[in-house]
Amino acid sequence: MRKSIHLALAVSGVLTLAACASSGGNGSSSGPVGLVQVAAYTGDQAFEAQFAGSIDFPALYAVNKAGGILGRQVSLIQMDTRSDPADALTAMDKTLATSSGIAGVLGPDSTSAATLPGVVTGVKAVGITLADQENLTPDQPSYRSAAQRLLAARPQAIITESDGPTAATFFGELTQLGSVVPIIGTSGTPSTSYFSPLRGAIGSANFDKYFRAVVVGNPVANPAVSAFNAAVLAVQSKLAKPVSQWENNSFSESGYDAVIVLALAMDAAKSTDGSTYNKYIMQVTAPGPGKQVVYTYPAGKAALAAGHQIQYIGASGPILFNSYHNSFGAQAVEEFPANAPAVVVGTISQAAVQALSG
Repeated sequence: MRKSIHLALAVSGVLTLAACASSGGNGSSSGPVGLVQVAAYTGDQAFEAQFAGSIDFPALYAVNKAGGILGRQVSLIQMDTRSDPADALTAMDKTLATSSGIAGVLGPDSTSAATLPGVVTGVKAVGITLADQENLTPDQPSYRSAAQRLLAARPQAIITESDGPTAATFFGELTQLGSVVPIIGTSGTPSTSYFSPLRGAIGSANFDKYFRAVVVGNPVANPAVSAFNAAVLAVQSKLAKPVSQWENNSFSESGYDAVIVLALAMDAAKSTDGSTYNKYIMQVTAPGPGKQVVYTYPAGKAALAAGHQIQYIGASGPILFNSYHNSFGAQAVEEFPANAPAVVVGTISQAAVQALSG
């Protein structure tokens, strides 16, 4: 995008769905290893639970099939934010107080950890003019006033995230009121539940011409991708249909990698306590002389047991942390033909993303 571009944000609730993992601190030495998934399972942002499931169930399958972590099976504790940050805080406090064996936390999703201020700041930091910002209450019967305001700002592109029905209503009215401009979806949009309503509302020709998504990770061909896809198929009964939307899904792959990294860090540390295994997260992902490169949890687990140091390269590619313990992966720009897999039409390198982060 040219730096002079006029950009508009059309967001439902908050902007992005985070796929991340953090270490816990009260892992016990026996019983299941608990991972808490913080997500909206109910409420107007419940579509995010579909994305969480496409991460959690394949990852837990892969880890548990290989014998678990330190000989213990991994269990998932689903913490429902109810699509409300206030409810999320109360529910999280209760979960931490009443659940045993918690070793890590996955998420939270964007209903309880809003990233909109950072997105707005980032847009301005790279010299793009923010022409308009519309914060939409999900699943309303009409967004005509918001659509009129956005059109009056004459944006050259729109960044957006929402559930499918909200997108269909908003962009359907936008199409009726004026011409369509390029629509850039976040990593939280690539799913059939989003594409189908939007395609129907604005027409297939407009969807194919104007809609793209910038997704976490850049699809790569390596054994980690094959392992992820195999795990997706193994747990397909637990995933939103069609299951094909999760295969080779860059967003799901990056979250899956986060869980595998947590598991390998615990194995390397020989502990499920966050204060102990936290430093091993970077050790099992960093390159280095003599390190054994692994692409799957079983391979990493076996290498560690044999006394080797490892570098896990995931389905989303290498996972490299900076001095602030943040990892900025490559990004892929994708288009989504009807009844066909996503097509990568552009990439943003890991180095370029890292440079923008400062």
